[in-house]
Amino acid sequence: MRSLSSHLVTSPPSPSAPPTAPAGDVAAFFESFPVEVTQRMLVFCRPQDVIAFSSTCRLAHMVVFDFSAQYLWRELFFSHPFDDPRQPLDITLESDASAVDWRHKTIERLKAERVAKSSRAPSWQTSRALQVFISMIHDMPAVIQRNIPVRSHNLKWLERVLRKSDILNFEIEAPRSEGMPYAQLRAYLALSLDEGDDEKTRLRLEARRKRSRIYVYNVRNYPGSNWGPFLPDGTADWIHIEHLVNVIVMNLRELPGMWSRIKPPLGLAAIRPYSVPSNGSEQPRDWARVEGTWRRYVSFMDFRDLYAFNFDFNRQSDSDPTFFDCPRFREGTRLLELKLRLIDREGSRFRSHRRASAVKSRNDRFPPIYFTGTSKSVKSSTITEGVVYMSPDGVVRWEFCSTHPGGAKWCSDGAQIGHVASAAGVVGVWTTHNRCSDDTVGPFWLWKVKDDCPLQLMEFSR
Repeated sequence: MRSLSSHLVTSPPSPSAPPTAPAGDVAAFFESFPVEVTQRMLVFCRPQDVIAFSSTCRLAHMVVFDFSAQYLWRELFFSHPFDDPRQPLDITLESDASAVDWRHKTIERLKAERVAKSSRAPSWQTSRALQVFISMIHDMPAVIQRNIPVRSHNLKWLERVLRKSDILNFEIEAPRSEGMPYAQLRAYLALSLDEGDDEKTRLRLEARRKRSRIYVYNVRNYPGSNWGPFLPDGTADWIHIEHLVNVIVMNLRELPGMWSRIKPPLGLAAIRPYSVPSNGSEQPRDWARVEGTWRRYVSFMDFRDLYAFNFDFNRQSDSDPTFFDCPRFREGTRLLELKLRLIDREGSRFRSHRRASAVKSRNDRFPPIYFTGTSKSVKSSTITEGVVYMSPDGVVRWEFCSTHPGGAKWCSDGAQIGHVASAAGVVGVWTTHNRCSDDTVGPFWLWKVKDDCPLQLMEFSR
């Protein structure tokens, strides 16, 4: 075993700036200890305290940042504790599980927590902190592994940090690249941390709802070749997705009586991998857990309101929030039931509005899944067909069409919120199969329930 004093001459100084103060009593105490013993003692400290210790003298700095420090930081990482980032659910094929920089991962999370507590961090620091939180969400393990329930340490840590923070409450004016992490994390949380009934929270949510309605119901946000909440390159548009989430969630909070309790699971626990209800007979090829029973909320404006909102030239602006304050404004919400089953591609009549090469996955573990089934509402029943596949950024994408007996056809395009087969389900956009600039458009939310769940259909308008 190596002692600290044996390295004072042979070891070069760290490239980072170690303390230049004399070692003093701290060095005298530790220099006779083997490095491994000192690091083992530090494992029982908080990472913040280990960093503070490293600034006491040059020897301490060498122990923490040199001398096989990855061992020390790996132990600190798991004792914090955090979830193991070396998960078997490899979606994007871009991660190298054998090359985890434990020190970097631990320190960046400490920095992100500090930013979350601050009200004066610059926007680039806040954006980076949000990206760290999102990466922690992606590191959360599947709910069940080898038939054993698995807890998520990241989930507990994130809920504690975010619940105490105002980091997601600020409405920022930032470049789209900086705004995307805000929107993605907000979409993941789906207002689950915004349930206060105080006046400040109520006003903030009402303002956010208006901004989201303006975005969702503005047909200019739906170019002819890209009617879903995705960017032209096929990656998820989280700004669009967050607005869809806000509209649906706020509408559900206004439903009367028992209907207000029928809603998709929300929050971080609901976006973990394979958190959907299991029917116990999943096919191996059904990696997205498509087969089974689903509930679906759709929201829509009265077509006259939608037309006036988009094409009334007397309006001052496309982003006028006062339009939704009008007593005559009407927005409806329907609850539907879907029963889906898998079929082979050759047996599917569904054709994506995107080019055929786009409905593919870069990861052979997640090939496109074609499905068919029925969709039932209060007034009618339709045949539904579609496809589920992995987008380039690892987001599960759903495309499907519902056809009425009379020939009317409605198409939907959505993104899974969170991981593969998350209980939170799919949020997206529905419209007609024509996808014309003056077609009706609205948000939907699709989530899976147990097969024996009682039939629940509803239509509500306000």
